Amino acid sequence: MERVNWPMVGIQAASTIVIIVVTLLTFTSQANRTLREEMSAEFTEIRTEFNALGSEFSALRTEVHDMNGRLGRVEGLLRLGALSDE
Repeated sequence: MERVNWPMVGIQAASTIVIIVVTLLTFTSQANRTLREEMSAEFTEIRTEFNALGSEFSALRTEVHDMNGRLGRVEGLLRLGALSDE
């Protein structure tokens, strides 16, 4: 009958546990890195869209300001015309 070498069994079990832990940590690290890269790409895309919207709003604001100026001049001319008709 063979004797069980308990210290060797313990060392093998500990080695197996360490290998599993290192593998899990490596997998988790790679998954986190991939997730961070995906989130960074998404945030960059969102930032680009917000910048484009800001430019569009700025152009729209300028256009509305110009229209208000023209409408004010037309309103003034109409008032002058109405006053001269009286």
